Amino acid sequence: MVSLDDPIWPTLKGGYRTPYDASTVLKQIAGGDDLEACWSELWNNLHHQGDVGEASYAAVPQLAEIFASRSRDWNLYALIAVIEMERHYHDNPPIPEWIAAEYTEAMHRIVRMAAADLPSCARGPDLEAALGVIAAAKGDLGRAQLILSGDDEIEEILRDYLGYE
Repeated sequence: MVSLDDPIWPTLKGGYRTPYDASTVLKQIAGGDDLEACWSELWNNLHHQGDVGEASYAAVPQLAEIFASRSRDWNLYALIAVIEMERHYHDNPPIPEWIAAEYTEAMHRIVRMAAADLPSCARGPDLEAALGVIAAAKGDLGRAQLILSGDDEIEEILRDYLGYE
């Protein structure tokens, strides 16, 4: 796994298609610092309007490692699911070869973690995110998108595409 001290981090592009050094926030998460602010920063910088980048992909193995033996919430699973889904869409870059094996192993690890968490997930965001990341990792991107959609988005789908009121 790429060390969080590796000089490559500041050169990797995030969701805005500009360099974003995710290592700083990942170190803060690993240290248990203000998780809410850290998640907010990662959400804002690793994914933007459907765009993801190399920093997004490099963050996935780090997040899987950090949370392997820690309490997990919807942020972990939902962010990783979004990164996995979006890498298949738009003009997002492919996973670089230097991180592909780590990314794939991290996705397998995340599926195992999410499956282990399912029995204790409450209805709502935690359950949706755990199911969504499993679907995304299995390549069922449409189902993942539907699972992770908010109530307003689901109502729109039902109304516009299925004719339900």
